[in-house]
Amino acid sequence: MFSLRTFVRALAVVALTILVASPYQASAAYVASANITGDIYQNSWTYYSTPRTTNASPYNISFGKTDGPGIRLKYYGCGASSGAGEGAYKYFSDPDPTGYQRIRENRNYGITFCLAAYSQGADTTDTFSGELSWWVA
Repeated sequence: MFSLRTFVRALAVVALTILVASPYQASAAYVASANITGDIYQNSWTYYSTPRTTNASPYNISFGKTDGPGIRLKYYGCGASSGAGEGAYKYFSDPDPTGYQRIRENRNYGITFCLAAYSQGADTTDTFSGELSWWVA
C-alpha cells in the first residue's frame, strides 16, 4: 500500500508530465512542496511570514509533521492578493511522523498564504518540522 507522501510525489510526476506534454502549458497545475521548520511557543500562536501562492483552481494545501510536539497549524492570508482570511486550525499529534492533513481544500480561486503554529507540547519553547504541499499553475 502506498503512503500519502508516495501518492503526492506520484501525483506531482503525473502533473509534471502533463505540463511538459500539454500544448497549453500555462494552464497545467502541479504540486509544489517545501520542507519547513519553525520555532513554536506554548500558549501562543506564532505567525510565519514566508508567503506561498497557489493560483490553480481548484487547489489544496496539505501538511505532514515530521518532528516536534503536538501542534495546531493553520494558514492565513498574507500579501496583496491573499484573499484568504484566516483558516481553522488542524491538530498534528505527537508522536511523529503524522499523516498529511489538508489545511485548506477544494477552493476555486488562488491565494497567497502564510502559516501559523501553536505548540501543544510540555516545553515553553520548541521547534517543529514537516512537509507542506500546495497546487500551483
